Amino acid sequence: MSPRTAARGSSSGGWRRMDDITPADGRAAMPGLSLAGDEVAALFPAYLRLGSCGLIRDAGPSLLRHAGAPILGRNLFDCVTIERPSDAACVADLRAHRRGVIVRLRGPGAMRLRGVVLDRGDAVWLLLGHIPDLEADESAQPLRIVDFSPTDGTLDMMLAAEMRSGLLSETRALAAELKEQRNEADAANRAKSAFLTTMSHEIRTPMNAVLGVAGILADTDITPEQREWLDVMVASGHALMELLNNILDLSKIEAGAMELRPEPFDLRALARSVHALFAPVAAAKDLQADLTLDLQGTVYVGDPVRVRQILSNLVGNAVKFTEAGRIGITLRDRQDGGARFVEMIVSDTGIGISAEAISRLFTVFSQADSSTTRRYGGTGLGLSISRYLSEQMGGRITVESRVGRGSTFTARIPLECAPVPAAPAPVPAGDLPCGPRHVLIVEDNATNRMILSHYLRRIGHSFDIATNGQQALAAWEEKDYDIIVMDIEMPVLDGLEATRELRRRENATARRYTPIIALSADAMIQKRELALSVGMDDYLAKPVGLQEIEERIQVICARAEAARR
Repeated sequence: MSPRTAARGSSSGGWRRMDDITPADGRAAMPGLSLAGDEVAALFPAYLRLGSCGLIRDAGPSLLRHAGAPILGRNLFDCVTIERPSDAACVADLRAHRRGVIVRLRGPGAMRLRGVVLDRGDAVWLLLGHIPDLEADESAQPLRIVDFSPTDGTLDMMLAAEMRSGLLSETRALAAELKEQRNEADAANRAKSAFLTTMSHEIRTPMNAVLGVAGILADTDITPEQREWLDVMVASGHALMELLNNILDLSKIEAGAMELRPEPFDLRALARSVHALFAPVAAAKDLQADLTLDLQGTVYVGDPVRVRQILSNLVGNAVKFTEAGRIGITLRDRQDGGARFVEMIVSDTGIGISAEAISRLFTVFSQADSSTTRRYGGTGLGLSISRYLSEQMGGRITVESRVGRGSTFTARIPLECAPVPAAPAPVPAGDLPCGPRHVLIVEDNATNRMILSHYLRRIGHSFDIATNGQQALAAWEEKDYDIIVMDIEMPVLDGLEATRELRRRENATARRYTPIIALSADAMIQKRELALSVGMDDYLAKPVGLQEIEERIQVICARAEAARR
């Protein structure tokens, strides 16, 4: 039967049209049907018309014949059992029901009927039909085709329309709920990112002072006992910074914001620097730390920061969990079919890992067992982050280990060997980038100013000091500086706005370009990108050490000298 249905049974004996129950917008139109009582009787011989209180005002002839007892004027719930919805206790429950209903007549036969609810405001209609093949009671009164068959097609269509309406309503409700949940999740992520940014800044600022002053003390004449205490303080500070960096990386991974920055880099130099970093720690434990480089090239293309992070984590774990014996670090080229990659293999003679513990080794915040955490410390973040980074690069990390015999971790990372760049032209002796420079320090924190002053004095540079961006601009107007080291978060005028204004004045006056190194306690990549976008030349996240400052100043000055030639 088509959605446009003809109905017989008008008082004139002619045909009357029932309104389209499926309008173009897809909404169920049943509440808008325009049906007269004789039309309902013709289409649904088993209908019930209810008042707002549930009294049966009218009933179809078929229902009257099968009810077995007078039902007009009685309450619906005294005459039938509502099987669906099972929790219906009043007419309002039927109005709210968005599915087909199933009712069972009481009395002899206990006939079951299916149908839909038609809400007409002043009255509620139950348009019912027979449920075939569900009569289990042999005493049920025989049903005649004329009673129910003519309604089956129309009823099926109306049930389908009602079900579609219900599904559409539920789909819209589900979409709205999902949108609300997504908005809540986005808000939670924004709040978490803001919290981590604040936490990073608030921890890095004092930690820059702690490690900076510790470095200054290390250069003084102190007793062996004092140096031992100082080493403990420095190691603890670096451990805290490692934890902070891991938490920030984990946050980026969860937000899908971890980005790789491939560029040519010296893999041999990177491996040697990692080996040099951990060699003193290994020597303090009487461990032999060997480095083997079986590499065809020197310069490779990849993300050097993340490659260093992976290798440092593997070597750091090897040193941490080994009490006697040796640590082996091997880097070698490998090829599998047409794919080229570098294997970074770190082996040790440490405590080893059981097969059961290996299964959860790369899980966030997981270590081999609780005793390992108590004895050796750590959060269990390093390996999970390293595995994620290697997989993002198209590689993987595997492990082989036996308890009491040691472990071997292998990171296979696709790194293409790049052509070795031509050697730079010799720089005249008088223009060496490492020569004395005049530097402007822009920093509002007194302790950080003291540490930066000490670093520059040790390197051999002269310097002036400004405590905010406004003072920095005034100093720059009076003197020429070879380089500016500028904090970002400052009162009066911050480093970003000061840099924008300085670059504007340079362009307006054709004055010589002054390189700017940004300093910030914010290690988030977004802040780095923002700093570079306003005209800063480099970005250092606190805490900053002497060697790092010296290397960056040399690189920036060499770049500036090359641009002037």
